[in-house]
Amino acid sequence: MRHETVTPTIGDEVIQMAIQMEETGRDFYEAIGSATTDSEMQDLCRRLAADEANHREVFRRIRSELARQGKTILLRDDQIAEARRAAKEGILPNRETIRNVVTTGNVADLLAVATQMERDAIRFYSSIAGNVPDRTAVQVVIQEEQAHLRVLSAANDRAKANP
Repeated sequence: MRHETVTPTIGDEVIQMAIQMEETGRDFYEAIGSATTDSEMQDLCRRLAADEANHREVFRRIRSELARQGKTILLRDDQIAEARRAAKEGILPNRETIRNVVTTGNVADLLAVATQMERDAIRFYSSIAGNVPDRTAVQVVIQEEQAHLRVLSAANDRAKANP
């Protein structure tokens, strides 16, 4: 008898977490962009926010594909809220941290929080990439998040050189 290995698919909880992460990233970059007077930082934040919005759409499409295949787990609103809470506590910086960083306007702090968010996203997406219907799309998101890290590192270097 031949046994096939079946790879489990990712349920709504995980996809909801990914969607929430991207929404928080978009909101974070929009907040930074509107809080700074540095035009270069504003442009960077606009680009990163747009990328995060696009990533959110990737995960929404994955969720739709899971639903089309009948592989989603229908969640109640309280379950979705719990998944989002878990994402915020385990992966995303809390609102207070984001608010403090944005209101202080300290570029080094802004870049440090953004860098950590991108690293956490890469780690999380790498852990789920093998179990989603569109692995290629998730790999593209991971590559774009890695590009964000490079851009943030360059911005950090510029900020250090021009305090």
